[in-house]
Amino acid sequence: DYASRNAVLWGAEVEVGYGLMRDVNWGELDARVFSDYVRGRLTNGDPLPRITPLRFGGNLDYRWRAWEADFSVRRTVGQDDNAPLETETGGFTQVDLGVAWTLRQGGQEYVVSARGTNLLDEEIRYHTSLLKEIAPQPGRSVMLSVQTSFM
Repeated sequence: DYASRNAVLWGAEVEVGYGLMRDVNWGELDARVFSDYVRGRLTNGDPLPRITPLRFGGNLDYRWRAWEADFSVRRTVGQDDNAPLETETGGFTQVDLGVAWTLRQGGQEYVVSARGTNLLDEEIRYHTSLLKEIAPQPGRSVMLSVQTSFM
């Protein structure tokens, strides 16, 4: 049996991007910083369950001829403003890096890429997950891939 109750939510989200470099010989470099924050409470003052904690970070994207690369860092702070029967969730910093090379030839496109995720091998548990206690996010991983498409 579920019943709804009145709640108040408030928060903010901000994102700023800027082109750092636009050079024919050296390529393009873009930067982005971002953050979001939300809080929610029932009108009786109890916190709402599974509310995302403060997150902030940034990334760099680089493009030059057939090459692309990206680097991102995101910090998620711990969540200790919990609803009844909800457990605290620790914070984490996620660092990801990717690089790709594209070849277009004879009506086909080939993309060779490498991506590293969670490079700091942090224990990542999303506060919004019902399974956070038993199923954290994957640890450090590296993926190499080759993709082809026909034009």
